[in-house]
Amino acid sequence: MNPSSNPRPSTSVPGDDLRDLSVTRLSLVNSLRDWEDQSGWRRFFDVYGHLLFLWSIKAGLSETEAQEAVQETVLSVAKAMRDEMFERRGKGSFKAWLYGVARNRISDQFRRRRDREISSETIETMSEPRDGELERLWDAEWASHRLRRAASLTRERVSAQQFQIFDLYVLREWSVDEVRKTLNVSRPQIYMAKLRISAVFKEMLEQTEDDL
Repeated sequence: MNPSSNPRPSTSVPGDDLRDLSVTRLSLVNSLRDWEDQSGWRRFFDVYGHLLFLWSIKAGLSETEAQEAVQETVLSVAKAMRDEMFERRGKGSFKAWLYGVARNRISDQFRRRRDREISSETIETMSEPRDGELERLWDAEWASHRLRRAASLTRERVSAQQFQIFDLYVLREWSVDEVRKTLNVSRPQIYMAKLRISAVFKEMLEQTEDDL
C-alpha cells in the first residue's frame, strides 16, 4: 500500500487537497453547473486536478502541456454539466466518463505539439500512447488517488500521532525500527496503531468508491 511516491513523510500530496469531508463526486460535479460559482470550480480542481495532472505527465506531456490539459478538462466537464451531457452519458461510471473527457484533451495537446514541430521543422516529439496504455496509466493513477483520499479522510478521524505511525508503517512501508526511532514510540504502540487505524482506513477507502 503506497498512496504517495514520496518515500518519506508528508501526509498530503502537494496540490491534492482532499480535506473537505463533505465533498462527494456528485456534489462536486453538480457545483459546476453554475459557471459563476468559483468555489465549485476550486473544489473540483482541488479533488481531481492533481490526479489529472499526474496522469497527463505519465502520458508524456510536459508540465506546461499537462497544466493546459487539466484546465481544458475541467472546462469540458463544466460545459458538459451545463449542456446536461453528463446525465446523457448512459450507465457508465464517472471514472470512465472523466477518462474519456481527459483523454481527448491529452490528444489535443499531442496534436498541437506535432503542429508546432512541423511548423518549425523539428520533429522530435514522443508519440502519443495508445488507448490501452493510457487506460492502464489511468487505472493506476485513479487507484493512487483513492488511496490518497482515503488517507486524508482517515487523518481527520484519528489522533495525529496514531495517523503518523500508520502512515509511516503501513502506507509508506517503513520498518518497525525506523518508525520506533523516528517517532520515539514503542513496538506495541506501532502494532496497536496499525490495528486500529487500518479499520478506519478500510472504511474510508470503501467510501471513496461512492465519492469519486
